[in-house]
This record gives sequence, C-alpha cells and structure tokens, in this order.
Amino acid sequence: VSADCRLSAEEELALLNRCVVDAADPRREKEKLSVVEVLLCKNRRSMLRSEAAGLRSCPVDVPAPPKANRWISHWDDTLRQFDTAKLDRFLEDLQMRYTHQRSVMLDQIVTIVGQLNAVRN
Repeated sequence: VSADCRLSAEEELALLNRCVVDAADPRREKEKLSVVEVLLCKNRRSMLRSEAAGLRSCPVDVPAPPKANRWISHWDDTLRQFDTAKLDRFLEDLQMRYTHQRSVMLDQIVTIVGQLNAVRN
C-alpha cells in the first residue's frame, strides 16, 4: 500500500488497524474476504509494527494448506495394489523406444491403452 499510495508507515498502520486482520472477525463474512486477504493485512500490519519497534523480523501467519484432492484413490484402488516389483515390470512394459518424431502414431496409442486396460482387467 505504501509504495502505490505513498502513505507513510504510520498512516498505513493506522489504516491497517481498521482492517479485518482476524479470520474470526464477523466483518470478514460481510465483506466476503478470503483468509489469504485477511492474513495479508495482518502480516503487513505485523511487519510495520516490528519496523516501528526497530526489530528486524516479525511473526507472520500462513493460511492452512488446502486439503489434498484424493479423488483417484476413492475412484479407483488400482494404484494401491501395485508392489514395487510389479510396478517396475509394468513401467518396463510401457517403455517405448525413442524415435525423433513430433507425434505418437495411433497404433502406438492403441497398444499403450490396451496394455493399461489389460492390467486393470
């Protein structure tokens, strides 16, 4: 904010003290702010306070990582059934000899898909 608006650090801090800086603040839902937006304001305020106190570091909050998307394991359990040796053999069967070409021929694709389907059946 300071760089774009040319506010002094004190002015910016005064503005940030009026902003939503807590995810539990009821104004967050009303203003439709994401947790990331709230934490950006909170972290900027923390930095400005630390600089004003003459500190070289400040605490910051990081949003929780998103939950892993595990749709494949719920959709098809095949990946969990491979042991290392079986997986190595499977990958060796799928290897193709390198040829300098920009595309894969249809018969190569049909062969690969056939090998994959044979393993699933």
